[in-house]
Amino acid sequence: MQNILQLLKKPWAQTILIAIGGVLFGLIILGWWLMPVEWTDASPAFLREDFKTEYLRMTMDSYSVNKDAALAKSRWESLGPDAAAIFQIGDVIPESYPAGDLTVFAQLVDQQVPASAQPTPNPALIITSPDSTAKTNSSANTSGRGGLSSAIPIVFSVFCLLTLILGFVAFYVFYKRASHRRTTAEGNSTYDAEAGANYFSGKSNPVATGSQAIGQFKATYMLGDDHFDSSFAIDNSIGEYLGECGVGIYETIGVGNSKKVSSFEIWLFDKNDIQTITKVLMSKHTFGDPASRQTALTRGEPILAEPGRTILLETATLAMEARVIDMNYGQSALPINSFFDRLSVELTIRPRK
Repeated sequence: MQNILQLLKKPWAQTILIAIGGVLFGLIILGWWLMPVEWTDASPAFLREDFKTEYLRMTMDSYSVNKDAALAKSRWESLGPDAAAIFQIGDVIPESYPAGDLTVFAQLVDQQVPASAQPTPNPALIITSPDSTAKTNSSANTSGRGGLSSAIPIVFSVFCLLTLILGFVAFYVFYKRASHRRTTAEGNSTYDAEAGANYFSGKSNPVATGSQAIGQFKATYMLGDDHFDSSFAIDNSIGEYLGECGVGIYETIGVGNSKKVSSFEIWLFDKNDIQTITKVLMSKHTFGDPASRQTALTRGEPILAEPGRTILLETATLAMEARVIDMNYGQSALPINSFFDRLSVELTIRPRK
């Protein structure tokens, strides 16, 4: 239970929960309960298949009686693209339907007479009423309302899709932000000349003492854990988020199925600071290589890993003591003391004085 609560304090986990909660609230509470979709002036195109057939049969019967071509065509168009398929099936045509009227209706809607109907040719003139123009305009308005109604599901689907996309974008931004906290750009290194005097002397860094710890964590690496990257959220006594800290792989050596880690990065992020403070904990062989130390300076201060060594990282409001409590080098054809078989680091967080 404690692990779950700890996980829920992480920004990326909170983002996922907010996105899921927003989608569920929008669909269930708003979409299905408080503000359900209401259909108004829906066109026959939204009818069930058998009702569409009945509607087309009614249209043909009406045209057979009143010979209003404009009205018949507007009713045909209101059925949408399914009208032609329903007409060609032939079941829509009553057995007693006049063959001549069937031919005229087919010509009116630009369709072939269904083969199953086998009408007797009986050419007839299409009779139009004097007010056909007005009825055509009326049918256009009706068709427009149907088009608007048919667009509602598409608009709703697009809205839901955009909501999901925004949720994933928010998650991605928070995730990249958390990842970026562990990356210090060149020129933002915490290394300075005064601290550099201790690099080659083997001296430990000073330790902030006297303040009560607000967080203590342990990160343990074992050979074979190629994706080792331990990070921890820092909260105060009332649960307020202060920042994050962690230990991860920085550099490897050699080749093989398992990574041979030659150095780790120890980092501290403070929400009140503009940069992530990082230091590089190196194996004895890697630390003794001037080129490796120079490369590490682009990330942070290079420090030789030794049992009991304590390293201090400070931000605007936080101070972290990283203590090597256990370590062991691996054995292989690589140079001696070049990579770690095991490393345990204890991270203690205190407010900076």
